[in-house]
Amino acid sequence: VGNHYHMIARFPRGQRSHFFRDFNARVAEAVRHCVSNYLGGPLFERRFTPQVLALDTDVENYFYYCALQAVSSGLCQKVSDYSDYNSFQDAANDRVRIFKLFSYGKYNAAKRSNPNVDIEDFEKEYQLKYERLPGHESLSRREYKEVLLQKLEQRRQEIVKDRTVRKKGFLGRENLLKVVPGSYPRNTKKGGMRPLVLSACREARKQYLELYFSVVSE
Repeated sequence: VGNHYHMIARFPRGQRSHFFRDFNARVAEAVRHCVSNYLGGPLFERRFTPQVLALDTDVENYFYYCALQAVSSGLCQKVSDYSDYNSFQDAANDRVRIFKLFSYGKYNAAKRSNPNVDIEDFEKEYQLKYERLPGHESLSRREYKEVLLQKLEQRRQEIVKDRTVRKKGFLGRENLLKVVPGSYPRNTKKGGMRPLVLSACREARKQYLELYFSVVSE
């Protein structure tokens, strides 16, 4: 969303720090090569900020929070009017995206001892596929898409109605496309107290924090 990204993910093997180290490095590398008005220097102000989704209902709530971020921020009234990437359509359609990543470090190290090394040996293919929301696993692909679209539209209308009542408008697609990539926002979120548990359930927040601090204190 311009100056930050949202990601809902699980790391069952405990490799969250390694993942974000590599992911942020690849994003920064892509920006340096693809964004013509990038002035250089560090892209990210600080390391990633972990936040906890304690319950399945919290995962679903923040899935739609991410999908509707452009609407709730007043950039546009419809998700389809947002010009940058939104993962909702990929998730709703069970779409699989294929990426190839090239290991420059391993390639350069091997090339020092063998100038004729095959560059393709250092490419690795990855798949990006979004897991279904908890409780929706048994639905067919068509049923799953219909449920997601219906809930998305319901929440979108609620956001638009709330912004209208509060007399907050929308930038709109035409003006949104005029925004220069890399422009500084008027206001942006700042980091607060950590850990932050994103749950509507007070008891779930309490239990997680008790577990967290019991582990930290050991």
